[in-house]
Amino acid sequence: MPATQKPFGPLGCALKLIVGSLFVITLVWVTVYGVAEILPEKWHLPWLLVPIGIVALVVGAEVATVVLARGESTPFGILGPKYKDLTLESLRRKGQIVSDEFRARRAFEVEEYNDEGTHYYIELEDGSVLYLSGQYLYDYDAIEESPPDDDLNQPRLFPATEFVIHRHKRQGYVVEIEPKGPAFEPEYTAACFASQDGPGIKIPLDGEVITDRTYDELKALFPKPGKGW
Repeated sequence: MPATQKPFGPLGCALKLIVGSLFVITLVWVTVYGVAEILPEKWHLPWLLVPIGIVALVVGAEVATVVLARGESTPFGILGPKYKDLTLESLRRKGQIVSDEFRARRAFEVEEYNDEGTHYYIELEDGSVLYLSGQYLYDYDAIEESPPDDDLNQPRLFPATEFVIHRHKRQGYVVEIEPKGPAFEPEYTAACFASQDGPGIKIPLDGEVITDRTYDELKALFPKPGKGW
């Protein structure tokens, strides 16, 4: 079963690590310096400063995660939810899940620009178009490790002919996509939004259902790679 949390890509992980490290280092330095200034010199003992530094590290890691990854579990579950509290089953028991079922015909993908996640335009059975975007979609891509690793490899799980999207009721993020029909490959992957210069290009919100344009009209705005306007 895919993870319920949105994973960071390589650039997102690096950014989170850099910003989090700077925050933690600054917090530790300010804490230790403040204690050294306040307490008498004879009290400047490692047994006193080390525990303070450890507490600062813990708090710093918690704050950094809350700031950089709102809605995800924090390392120690002090300032944010614990991982077990973010599972689909746990949130459903608390009445915090809204589920919507869809039937799809076809889809095309738009390349991500800056590690923001995958973008899909999905034609639904009633002719409307569902737009999905986010790093949570990475969980449903095909994974082929080299050399093969049965613990990591998985076939493509999404887009699928039938699927249910489970969202957090208050915060709106996708907790899990539950494929109910066979997965299929997107028709093609268009260049990222930043490289498009056609008329009428507008980035929808994640989960938005587009009814004022058909799937083919949207495809025309995003030509296949190698084709101009």
